[in-house]
Amino acid sequence: FFRSPDLMPSLWSCCARKRSTGRSAKLAGSSFEGADKITLKLIAQTDDHKWAGVGAYDTENMMVAFLVNGAWTDTMRFFKQATPPGGLVAETFDLAAMPTQLRLTNSHNDAWGFNKLWVVVDGVETVLRERGPADTREFSPDFWVRSKGLNTGMGLEPSMYIDFPAKPPCPWDNRDIWQHDIDFKTGVPSAEACQKECQALEGCTHFSYGKQGKEHAGFCWLKNSSQDGFDWNERISGPKYCP
Repeated sequence: FFRSPDLMPSLWSCCARKRSTGRSAKLAGSSFEGADKITLKLIAQTDDHKWAGVGAYDTENMMVAFLVNGAWTDTMRFFKQATPPGGLVAETFDLAAMPTQLRLTNSHNDAWGFNKLWVVVDGVETVLRERGPADTREFSPDFWVRSKGLNTGMGLEPSMYIDFPAKPPCPWDNRDIWQHDIDFKTGVPSAEACQKECQALEGCTHFSYGKQGKEHAGFCWLKNSSQDGFDWNERISGPKYCP
């Protein structure tokens, strides 16, 4: 993972940042104009129970809303397609900031169960809920969402609320981002100063900084993507603005 400081930054740069294809969430009482949006990918692994999946005949949606800055977003589609037991479902959403809670609402005619629910933001995975060995109940309300008007005797609810964990550290210590460079600076005194360089550069979305006392100390790589991130104890990386 060595990068020579003599290489021109253009040799490290990659293709322009792809436009997000996520669903944009309209927030009550707020606007995206001038806001620093995040792109959040919500992923779930369906339970492997024979009744956990959603059938192809079902024409309704599993819906989701996010609590962002104290207000709920519009309710948006999480998935509609047939989902077999054990299958993965995923959708990407553009939000104004990191949520503190989400709400799943089942509009399907089938109940839906999952083993794991997690999000990915800036390449960092955060598990929201995961079934463990102690979770032995077949239809636990922590992992099953009732279908609309059905399954009323199973002790399930048609909506499920799940909290996000406390805000993760930002910037990210011991983390690097390979390639995607659009500019490069030396003699930068801190990771915070490197982040400010990113904020001042049009097109910059992320940065990586060479830790003091390490090789390439004070180097600041300005980037247009957080893809290809990996752990390395000589770097500090992060987004243009911390959530």
